[in-house]
Amino acid sequence: MARVWGIAVSVVMCVCAPVTYAGPPAYAEHQDLSYSLDEQGQRHAIQSPADWEQRRAQVVAHMESVMGPLPRPETPVPLEIEQQEEVDLGDGLVRRHITYHT
Repeated sequence: MARVWGIAVSVVMCVCAPVTYAGPPAYAEHQDLSYSLDEQGQRHAIQSPADWEQRRAQVVAHMESVMGPLPRPETPVPLEIEQQEEVDLGDGLVRRHITYHT
């Protein structure tokens, strides 16, 4: 029985070999968020919200590779914003002190 189990495990391991995922491209300079890299390492300027979403996904993937996955609640938590104070600063400027649930 042990021999049959060992053969079955090796067959399953061969069939279910992990697919290699290259992951997001490696950036030499992490502080410059004005461009993104494609799969070939070519630079592309961030020019639209869609471009930024792609770059943001790369940033999050790199961060999660180091820190582990970010917590994602099953249901979003409402912010419950409350305004504590409002001060008119003149010239059309208003300062508001708010609190919210995190």
